[in-house]
Amino acid sequence: VIVVEGFFDAIAVHQAGYPVVGLMGSGFSRHQGELLVSRFDHAVIMLDGDDAGRQGTAAIHTALTSRMGVTVISLENGSQPDQLSPDRLRTLITGHWNYTRDTRPGAETRTNRSDHTSALTGGRQP
Repeated sequence: VIVVEGFFDAIAVHQAGYPVVGLMGSGFSRHQGELLVSRFDHAVIMLDGDDAGRQGTAAIHTALTSRMGVTVISLENGSQPDQLSPDRLRTLITGHWNYTRDTRPGAETRTNRSDHTSALTGGRQP
């Protein structure tokens, strides 16, 4: 799943064809972490290219990296996912989307799928 800051970012990433969740800010709660870990095998963090986004990215990476696969996409200074075209988003995400190994102890090897099954169904998704 792609993790972004806001709902406009989430809409843009969804329109580019990827499953996405919006944090509603750059902060990250323990509850949000539990939801991600319980529903997804891998998170691609793509917060805004500003100080708050970079600090949020570092905090999320620290909180999740021992519990699930985590990849970071760093945006240029001042850039936000909702300001990028669907083609640009796909270019940025594609290089980080396919992974073949989840390094958590006991985790099975998976490849991300681009289906859009809701995390609310209870199944673990990429």
